[in-house]
Amino acid sequence: MKVFKKRSLSLLVALAMIIQCIAGNAIFFNSEAGNVYAAEKNAEEVYVPGSTNTFGVIPHDMKEIVSSEMDLTNEDEFIPGSALKGNTTVAAHDWYKYSTKYFYESLSANQKKLYVAFYEYCMYYLTTADTNNDHPSNYKSSLINTGSKIVNECITKEFTFSSYGVSQSEADTVFAVFLYENPQFYFVDANYFRTYTGIYLTFYDLFMNSVSRASITEKIFSQIDTWAGQVAAESTPYNKIKKAQDIVTEHNVYGWSMYSVSKEVGPFDPSRTQYWNEYYDQSLYSSVILKMTVCAGYSKLTMALLRKAGVNAIVITSSSHAWNMVKAGANWYNLDTTWDDDVIDASDPVGWFFLVSDTNLKAHDGNGGAHNPTANWTSHYKPVCYDDYSDDTYMTPGHSTDKTESDVSGQFKGKWIPEVTPVVTLSTTKFTYTGGAINPTITVKAGGYPVAAGNYEVIYPSGGFNVGDHQLTVKLKPSSGYAGQAQASYTINPKSTAIKGKLKAGSGSFKIKVKKVSKMASGYQVQYSLKKNFKGKKTVNLKGFKKTSKTIKGLKKKKKYYVRVRTYKTVDGEKYYSAWSKTKTVKTK
Repeated sequence: MKVFKKRSLSLLVALAMIIQCIAGNAIFFNSEAGNVYAAEKNAEEVYVPGSTNTFGVIPHDMKEIVSSEMDLTNEDEFIPGSALKGNTTVAAHDWYKYSTKYFYESLSANQKKLYVAFYEYCMYYLTTADTNNDHPSNYKSSLINTGSKIVNECITKEFTFSSYGVSQSEADTVFAVFLYENPQFYFVDANYFRTYTGIYLTFYDLFMNSVSRASITEKIFSQIDTWAGQVAAESTPYNKIKKAQDIVTEHNVYGWSMYSVSKEVGPFDPSRTQYWNEYYDQSLYSSVILKMTVCAGYSKLTMALLRKAGVNAIVITSSSHAWNMVKAGANWYNLDTTWDDDVIDASDPVGWFFLVSDTNLKAHDGNGGAHNPTANWTSHYKPVCYDDYSDDTYMTPGHSTDKTESDVSGQFKGKWIPEVTPVVTLSTTKFTYTGGAINPTITVKAGGYPVAAGNYEVIYPSGGFNVGDHQLTVKLKPSSGYAGQAQASYTINPKSTAIKGKLKAGSGSFKIKVKKVSKMASGYQVQYSLKKNFKGKKTVNLKGFKKTSKTIKGLKKKKKYYVRVRTYKTVDGEKYYSAWSKTKTVKTK
């Protein structure tokens, strides 16, 4: 959609538009290497990050996570049933094709490890849909203390600096490169949190529920794939890039895109609810679904379309703007779909920012600095373009410089495995000693759903076949889609015994003989009563498994007694009993 913006009116008008471009928040730089001040649009507070970040992303220092809770609100526009129906397609999609790893290749080995960890974590959330509210893909909303206020955000796990051998500033760099190289992860916000020990990515609240996320994922990328097909159908590199620009500009209007969402906020008062503006300018969601975005949305969509269509494209940022560089033939050129989305007079012709050199890119913006790339991009071998595109020269090397972009897709095949505590259920928790292995029937659930037997390992305790209390461990295998383990307890009781022969009656007494149990028995317990249900019962112990007979005296004469026996075993001071034997009767004399 064409947008009326008169850049020729004044530098102030241009700057007012530029300020809106980066990070969904207004960014102010006192110099390219100066401090970044990120002011939230609701103007409640200005955050001052703890260190410089010249990529235009916004780090916030986190003092602590005050609390976390599951928030699974679905937006009305999402249809959960259709999301689950198509989730197999979502998981099987080649998401790598929308991204680039141009700058990734210039990172250090440790920085690459962190980048890959970000990628695998986001791949899990991108491709996982589940209706179970306890599933790890339905991530938590956390109240975060920034030191001056409490904010409510959805954050990832902590990526600790020490785990990857990187510093805080290196982690900042990795995040910025990751953010602009992977537009397919549309749920990642440009804001992020960090502590002295690690970094947390922030996800947009709107996509917190995995079913909703699967639904919107299909909507976004079915549209992008359709557009990319139109781009790929063009016959020349020039026509492909021109088609991509036309699609992006015709389907977008420049402006902040946001929803007002109810969020719990307040100075250490989570019960206080306010309406909070959630901005999606940094996401493909704004440029594909909302069709209103700023330069970050323009440039990310342009890159996703071209990459999917087989054209090399990257995103470049200055302290206040974002645009693309694209490769046509043998050379790289600048492409600014945001600033070419205009209807203007002859003094500012359309196409000033289409396949132009670095020099003309800066000259055409009035040398206002919007197209001065930050030092981080140039230090990671940003392409340098000497000449505007020409049909005569675009296939001739030497009109730009770059580094070779090799295929590193093999480094991005993994997916984060969430760590959960599985629920382990045993068919029974009471067993009888056999002298051999005890293998209870086990059912396991993880994330609220059954885990097949081949997808977990059962570890039995040493001596787990002896009488006593035991605890087995169930450890999830990667094939289950989870990591984690849990224990389940069970008890092995001694082998039961029986009354040997008939009970021998005596005068106010009877004699009992017990079948000997030689293993795992400390003795026997005899129980007798005048009632069949053993009401008013009395108990006598026969200590030692070798003592198998006992005369019970002091009974009522000429009365019928009900008698039963069981084995007991003492382990660490605690008695374990077998089941009772069959009941026999005897009438005293």
